[in-house]
Amino acid sequence: MLSVFSRRFQTRSISIAARSFSSTSFALKENSVKVDTKLLGKLRKETQIQISKAREALQATNNDYDLALKWIEKDLLVSGAKKADKVRDRVTNEGVVSMYTSATQRSASIIKLTCETDFVSNNENFQILAADISKACAEISGVSLQPLKIDTILASNIQNTTEIQNSGENTIISNAINSTIGKLSENMAIKAAFGINLEADALGGNSYISTYAHAGNLKISTSFDPKSAETKKNGKIASIVILHSENKDIFNDQVFTQFAKRLVQQVAGYKPLYLATDIPALNIDNFESDKSSQNESEPVQMDTVFLNMEFMFNNESQSGRSVQQALNDISKHLGSQVTISSIAYL
Repeated sequence: MLSVFSRRFQTRSISIAARSFSSTSFALKENSVKVDTKLLGKLRKETQIQISKAREALQATNNDYDLALKWIEKDLLVSGAKKADKVRDRVTNEGVVSMYTSATQRSASIIKLTCETDFVSNNENFQILAADISKACAEISGVSLQPLKIDTILASNIQNTTEIQNSGENTIISNAINSTIGKLSENMAIKAAFGINLEADALGGNSYISTYAHAGNLKISTSFDPKSAETKKNGKIASIVILHSENKDIFNDQVFTQFAKRLVQQVAGYKPLYLATDIPALNIDNFESDKSSQNESEPVQMDTVFLNMEFMFNNESQSGRSVQQALNDISKHLGSQVTISSIAYL
């Protein structure tokens, strides 16, 4: 009996050893690709992923750099979705405001993308993501300056310009956010977005879009292609002002463009609650709401109305001149009535 038991034990041990050897051999074969150290350094630098993940990508693709980028992209979609689910309840009090204006200046948007720490808000990948989302928001906007629904934004496409997703292919914004969460390990969320798109509006020729963004305490500023006529800028404050005139030729006048820029700067700096007493400003407090930031039962405080505020760029002889009076003066100077239809800021 002992002999039989010994033979059975010996047979089982050989079987286990064979399976173990087979498994080990497979693992050795899988990792037998020698990683190109130069490609590893390049991949690590351009994607900013963990070195172990970069090594795994090159091993899985036999040191094919382009395939490794695609491997990382797919891996981040999976790992990012899992990470996003784990961190979704974390508070996001940091982030950036991103402003986009098209090359034709016929569409624009401002968005607020938040994260957990100031460190991530200064990360280049995070800032590029914000700029990509802002551009997409301008493209899906309507012919008047309006808030955009978060669900609509998340389901929209963007042409991602990060190193990982630089193939020129479109990707869903929710996936792009999850991928960035997977890479940077922080919760992220779109808190608000306002946009306007006059490209397809034949009557929009009499409207002018003025935009502004201020870096604030943002430590780095993402560099965008200087050859492109479109404007992408990240910061801590951003604003949009929509002006109108029956004579659209004045939009090419330097006096007008400088005045429009000063108006949008004042909106960003003063953050008025209203454009006029019956027209609330668009801001994060009334985002996705039809109500103004002030209780409807309360009278409107005149110092919160943009048109009633003193124009901050008055010279000494113009002391006390309001924004409305400045509009009247510029209209007289240009020979065409200039008005403001809406303002927004984040």
